[in-house]
Amino acid sequence: AGSQTLINTGTGANTVTIGNSLSQLGGLVTVTGNGSDVLNVNDTAATVGKTGQITATAITGFGSAGINYGGIGTLNLNLGAYNDTLTIASTKATTTTNVNTGAGNDTVNVLATSGPTNITNGGGSDTVNVGSNAPLINGGTLAGIQGVLSFTGRGADQLNLDDSVVSTSLTLSVSGSTISASNAANINYSGVASLTINLGTGADTINVNGTSATTQTTINSGLGNDNFTVNTWFGSVLSLAGPLTLNPGAGTNSLTINDGADPN
Repeated sequence: AGSQTLINTGTGANTVTIGNSLSQLGGLVTVTGNGSDVLNVNDTAATVGKTGQITATAITGFGSAGINYGGIGTLNLNLGAYNDTLTIASTKATTTTNVNTGAGNDTVNVLATSGPTNITNGGGSDTVNVGSNAPLINGGTLAGIQGVLSFTGRGADQLNLDDSVVSTSLTLSVSGSTISASNAANINYSGVASLTINLGTGADTINVNGTSATTQTTINSGLGNDNFTVNTWFGSVLSLAGPLTLNPGAGTNSLTINDGADPN
């Protein structure tokens, strides 16, 4: 193992940039900022797909000795052109975490967030799985998503949300750009071909206020007596723009379709 490198930024607005291939980091790097600093971590020159993890205090994997960080206002992680797998186990409330997946067909598994977390597909067809049991999309909860999560896709991506282990009643609201669950922070999305949401066994209230024209939206409500409401118009704008599939589980379920705002 290489020697440890300690970086203490001191005062001022500072930017620390590490690497273009993280496998070249043979020793642990520790970056201590003053709260407003920017940390750029680059693996853009990687020649193979890699596996790594982000937590609220560290970046590990990617064939490196690891990076510890604290006092960072913005963390930017830029991945390479191959098929990477990234787990976001946690993020810090005082840090905005930005991930650019690069080219390749990447998988990002998001277990928990405390601060704003933004994932951008840099190319290829990515899959983002959100829930405490990710990459599995059953047996987990969205309760760990307490910082707003945003995914910007490129049109052929999949976004899977898992709240299926929850046994209490939840309220879920879906629009063409945002998913709001009563036990989690908002999840924003765009450029997604497939959006799948798995709910649990409680008596859930599901409000579909819109769908994206380019997204197949599927909601599996699980067991329980669930109530679906679909609002096809928002003001004079057609909000139900894309295909919608509702799969209720066993129980006494209801479906209400509101088309009252249709100007025609």
